[in-house]
Amino acid sequence: MNKPADIQGMDQSLPQGPVSRMILHTEELTRVIREEIAILEARRPSEIAPLQAEKARLSTIYEEEFAALKRNPNLLGDKDSPLRARLRDVTETFNGELVRLGRILLRMKSVTEGMINAVGEEVARKRQTVRNYSQDAEVILSQTTKPVPIALNEVI
Repeated sequence: MNKPADIQGMDQSLPQGPVSRMILHTEELTRVIREEIAILEARRPSEIAPLQAEKARLSTIYEEEFAALKRNPNLLGDKDSPLRARLRDVTETFNGELVRLGRILLRMKSVTEGMINAVGEEVARKRQTVRNYSQDAEVILSQTTKPVPIALNEVI
């Protein structure tokens, strides 16, 4: 795992300032999200846990920096500045990865819900009352099936 950008040092191609920090932290957050996507696509969701602390830290920094830039838009510089264009590009990439992660999580949720429903239906089917007939052709309802214990792991 790479070190976060604020530990590695500032990108030499960027002037130092709030916009540069926002760019670097957005790139780092995008990197973490891409790692999560790779783990989920490899169907190893239990390996995401170590990324959560870094993702939470970077998300908090991102929110704080975003709020600061929103409070003082003059920090962004001219509308045509290269720094502002780079922030726009980095943000578009970040948003694209968030959409991609959201789709993967929604797909996984749907699969998980489908499995849970299938298990529930099977359990319900097994628990249905059995209908037997007596020698006089009368229906006798009996509970001959026994409940089946199941274990369900809801970790995604």
